[in-house]
Amino acid sequence: MAATQRSARQVADELRAAVLAERRAQAAKLALVCELADTYRSVLPASDLPGAPQLVSAGGDGTPEIDEFLVQEIHPLLGVGPAAAWSLL
Repeated sequence: MAATQRSARQVADELRAAVLAERRAQAAKLALVCELADTYRSVLPASDLPGAPQLVSAGGDGTPEIDEFLVQEIHPLLGVGPAAAWSLL
């Protein structure tokens, strides 16, 4: 039985669709990271004891503060290391 051969145009169209789907998935992932960061930003430190959660800036001046432990939550969810997770914040 002979395999049906696809044209270069069909393969290129499928590749373009895959790239678009990947970009949409990346945008959705970033939106969810931002939403999670927003929920963590509302966490207030319970006390000034060592080890208690603190709010820290993940970026430059004017960047909203987030719970310092957020990166420990998202890096395993994303399957990346802590440094890569911080880069998304």
